[in-house]
Amino acid sequence: MNIHKKKIVIIGGGVTGLTTAFILNKACGQEYSITLVSLEDPTETINRSKFSKITVCSSPSFAGPLGLEPQSAQIWNGPGTEIRIKEGLKNQLSTLAVSNNLSPDSEKWLKTFAYWDWNHKDIVSRTENLYVFNTLAINEFKNTFSSDAAKIGMALNGNLRIYINQKEYNDVKIHVDLVNKHGGKAKLINKDDCLKFNKELKNYLINKSIAGAAYYPMDGRIDGLKHVQYLADKLKTIRGLKLIYKEKMKSIRKVKTGDFVLTLSNGKEIKADYVITANGFGSKELLKPLGIELPVHKLWGWSCVIPKIKRIKTYNPMTIGFNSECFIVSEFDSYLKVGGLTEIINEDVEKPNFERVEKLMLKNIRIVFPNNLNFHLAQYFAGARCMTFDDLPVIGPVGGINNLLLAVPTGHLGFLQSVAIGKIIENIILKKPQPISLNPYSLERFNNDFLDLL
Repeated sequence: MNIHKKKIVIIGGGVTGLTTAFILNKACGQEYSITLVSLEDPTETINRSKFSKITVCSSPSFAGPLGLEPQSAQIWNGPGTEIRIKEGLKNQLSTLAVSNNLSPDSEKWLKTFAYWDWNHKDIVSRTENLYVFNTLAINEFKNTFSSDAAKIGMALNGNLRIYINQKEYNDVKIHVDLVNKHGGKAKLINKDDCLKFNKELKNYLINKSIAGAAYYPMDGRIDGLKHVQYLADKLKTIRGLKLIYKEKMKSIRKVKTGDFVLTLSNGKEIKADYVITANGFGSKELLKPLGIELPVHKLWGWSCVIPKIKRIKTYNPMTIGFNSECFIVSEFDSYLKVGGLTEIINEDVEKPNFERVEKLMLKNIRIVFPNNLNFHLAQYFAGARCMTFDDLPVIGPVGGINNLLLAVPTGHLGFLQSVAIGKIIENIILKKPQPISLNPYSLERFNNDFLDLL
């Protein structure tokens, strides 16, 4: 007997799209068929990066800082945001650079972001919502991938965030208290305690006036390239899962039958019962013809891999964030992964400023880790991140269009948030209860009053 399978199409082959396909395949069984459409083949992108100094990807999942961070590790939502924005407006060698040739639309976005992020009355509740979501995310991540931790370079040995500025350090106490309130773990430590975590910090701590640090023991690090390769390999072995790589999704429309018809760049059409947009910033362009305004902006994010001269066993592999310099380091036995440099540019700009990044990245790393690194062999990754005004992901149904689901992480938290997003999408499709309220993460939170600012 032929059983009509409900068709799910996932748009986007970054870590969120791959993870959502991986989770739905496990959960949905034989009653559903799943198709993943991606502009890039993730395996080809990873293989290309092995022989290239710079790899620019349409997906941020290959570029972001590769750590698990259930706390306000983003430059946007942590202490010092306003200082870095103002510095970035006048100094192109700032860790957060803002183009001095922004279009009127991009200028308006930045001004609205500044209003929303610095002056909005709900900043504490927004920060709480970030921690609620990320605490869920790290627990789901561990439950899903702990058995294959070695394959994806995962080690959950903590995350240390070091502060030079006393005001930033004082402000972070609010964040630490909120993490503990919502099921995470965090504590403030002094300068001397930082050495207990990594002896190589000695020179940095001696030469800098350190206010203190925040320690998050639930956190850790992951090798993002290995993780994406792991997901891509798993999906290739799943019978019945259809992968369409190297094709752009051109349009989505809903027909009278209630089905979706999706048109690819090659002109072919796909029918679907459910459509999940997991293509980050690309979702904005795709949803506009449907009358959906997704208030996000493109943000270039960078990371680099620096090989060690001598392979040294890392007994306490953890992530260390240098908040005042605005970069974050994850240590592995034979290399370091570094991230944190960002650039606000016009939405149509495709080429990031590599010269700026190379100068800053190597300058900052030499201060902290001057020995045992092959700086001339460093490899760089750039990706266009999707940035929301309130630092929260956009997840769930779109009002008025049944079965169109958003799966848009924010900033550099795609790896961490991907599993929680996939689980939430699973619960929506299978009509299961959600572990948290979705109201703070829905598109509807950007009401008409807010959109008028744009």
